[in-house]
This record gives sequence, C-alpha cells and structure tokens, in this order.
Amino acid sequence: MRKISILVVIAFLSISFMPPYAPAAEKAYSPQQQGSSFVKNKDVQAVKPKKPVAIKLRRSATGQYSWDISGHNADDVYRADNRLRKLLKVDQ
Repeated sequence: MRKISILVVIAFLSISFMPPYAPAAEKAYSPQQQGSSFVKNKDVQAVKPKKPVAIKLRRSATGQYSWDISGHNADDVYRADNRLRKLLKVDQ
C-alpha cells in the first residue's frame, strides 16, 4: 500500500510540473501567420450600461400591494410596472 501511494505522489508531481503544451492554439492565434492585424477604431464608442429601475414595494395590512417605480428610461419603467401587475395579479 505504501509503494502505491508513493507512486501516485511521484506521478502527480511529475504531471503537475510539466508545462502546458498547446501547439494548435499557438498557430491559430498567431497574427503573423494569419496575415491579420489589430486596428483600433476611434469612431466606436463604449456602450454605457443601462441604469436600473428602482422599485419600492409595499404591502398593506389588508394584503394589497402598492409600489413606487422610478428610472431614467420610460420604456423600462413601463415594462417593470406591467411585470409587477402581472406577477402580483393586480387589476387596474
């Protein structure tokens, strides 16, 4: 049993110290061999993330829900309001 555990440890150490070998990956991403070059386009602007819709949900003592919705985009506010009405099954 001791010999097997020693062999397993030696095999693990020998495998862990081997460098990774990936010649196919080096050939596929080499720009000199592909003939392509990276061009930075200054016309493309970074996309700004959307600001989230803020929802304050309240439940009354009778079990009815009400909420306050605020946001920068009216379409997002409208979608959030419709989704809340659908999920909470509120009729208006």
